Amino acid sequence: MVQSQSLVEDKSHTLMVTSLFEKGFFPTEDALDDMANQALNTAVAQHPGPDGIYFVPDILCLHNLPTTAEDLRRWTPSQEGKAQIKKLKFAGKTVCSDFQKFADIFLLPVYRLCVDPCKTKEEMDTWRLEEIESLLLDYMFVDTWVQLYVGDGNTQQFRVPYAHISVLSLLDYMMEHQGYREFISLGRDGWETRLRHAIALISTVYHSALLKLKAGPGWESANVAFQEKQHYDEAVKRLFSASEPEASTITVDQLLHGLCRALLARASS
Repeated sequence: MVQSQSLVEDKSHTLMVTSLFEKGFFPTEDALDDMANQALNTAVAQHPGPDGIYFVPDILCLHNLPTTAEDLRRWTPSQEGKAQIKKLKFAGKTVCSDFQKFADIFLLPVYRLCVDPCKTKEEMDTWRLEEIESLLLDYMFVDTWVQLYVGDGNTQQFRVPYAHISVLSLLDYMMEHQGYREFISLGRDGWETRLRHAIALISTVYHSALLKLKAGPGWESANVAFQEKQHYDEAVKRLFSASEPEASTITVDQLLHGLCRALLARASS
């Protein structure tokens, strides 16, 4: 029975993280409560226990009966249920911390902000500050420009939102090496929404990393949560915007479908 409970806890965690990719990483407290309770209840209801009987937590002592709606109502307020709900509510912070940790590592090389041995400290500080301010201007730290042929031997520059090497490299790394492919589930129902939220989160952690690097030791950690949510909301709005793009911009949908094809092809190779 202990093994069954562990499986239910693992399943509820998977459902919770998937829900965060589907609904967003900065929900209200009420929404977070609903997501956590739904993840746990669904995991309990879906998990078959011994002899095909659906798992019922130990506290209910109903080993020979399938889980009922009443069982679920009794599971949630139990001591074990409350402990698992608390863990599930913390899952979003854990995911954000995972992405932030690797964004901090990728930051210097992908934006070419590494120390320059030919510059003095003062020159390096001034140059780095200017570079960061330029990157933070108009989403330049997440967008990129590509030059494509448009016919008759002519080329044109196109802006591709969220296609900067920083975004693509972190997305690739987190999916392939940190297990997040399971939660984004490319190619399955709702994958576009989950991928949009993943990209919004990546934009957010890079934004925080750049601000921290710009501020240096004077960075105020108390402002982090507010600034992260503000930027995340802006990124989500931009990624989900239905407005027509400028003629010089490749759409987010084009980017998403290109990423899906490339990442699925890599996984099957």
